[in-house]
Amino acid sequence: MFLIVLDSFCFIEISAHDFIIQGQDTFKSTKTNIWLNLGLGYEDNRRSAGCLSGAVSLSLQKAFHLITARYIHASEVDNFWVESDIFSSYNLMYGLIKKNPTGHSPGYFSVSTGIDYSTMLDLVEYGPGSTDHNLLERKKFGVPVDVQLFRQGKWIGIGLNGYIVINSEFTFYGVLVCLQLGKLR
Repeated sequence: MFLIVLDSFCFIEISAHDFIIQGQDTFKSTKTNIWLNLGLGYEDNRRSAGCLSGAVSLSLQKAFHLITARYIHASEVDNFWVESDIFSSYNLMYGLIKKNPTGHSPGYFSVSTGIDYSTMLDLVEYGPGSTDHNLLERKKFGVPVDVQLFRQGKWIGIGLNGYIVINSEFTFYGVLVCLQLGKLR
């Protein structure tokens, strides 16, 4: 019985020791990184056939925490390159990030959510064949969900950003190809 207690005590001590060492290593390697994302892509919603979209975001990462402020602009383009619906979205998000800082493919994967404020300018025509129209502005708060997958160098990265913004009137989603600039590793 003494051996079992001794073995159990050693096991607990080793586990705690390993945990402390891992915690210290993790703490020492947690630098603050900040970067700017510039993205172009495609956005869709329940009402349109698809939109061209662009985004600018600023991200701050500390350990496994990620804070992001983002602006998305999307325009539905009809015949003859006339914008009919214009979407603007402002997001403030918190997320979790998993980085692979070493190896042959350094990069990261992140998932974030937060609060969104979106506006949509809707082109309303007065009838078939009519040249008269009016812009109707709709504003809504919503919930963004964001997924990012990036490959990074020390100061520049490239990756994909998928998102959905859920609100009660004009939920939309999209994919962006992004260029990342800043302190990445």
